[in-house]
Amino acid sequence: MNKALAVDFFNTECQTGPHTEAEFGIGDAQGSVAFVDNEKQNEDAKWIATVENPSRVAVTFTAVDGCVFLSENASQRCDAMLTTKKQYSPD
Repeated sequence: MNKALAVDFFNTECQTGPHTEAEFGIGDAQGSVAFVDNEKQNEDAKWIATVENPSRVAVTFTAVDGCVFLSENASQRCDAMLTTKKQYSPD
């Protein structure tokens, strides 16, 4: 029997921000939840992704694996989610 999985992607305990920097990194160390890193000197060592935000839109970061999903299979899911209050089109 399959059990339904209740998920709250807007759990504030899993969120940081809003982040309005023109550029920031996302880090994800093995065994920990993903995180936002604003220190450019960490780019090569810790960042797994760079977020370019030239319009400085307020972005909310949500850690998905290890926070929204707490199961042992969480590492097989997406690491993070970025959201804004409204939809933006690329320039």
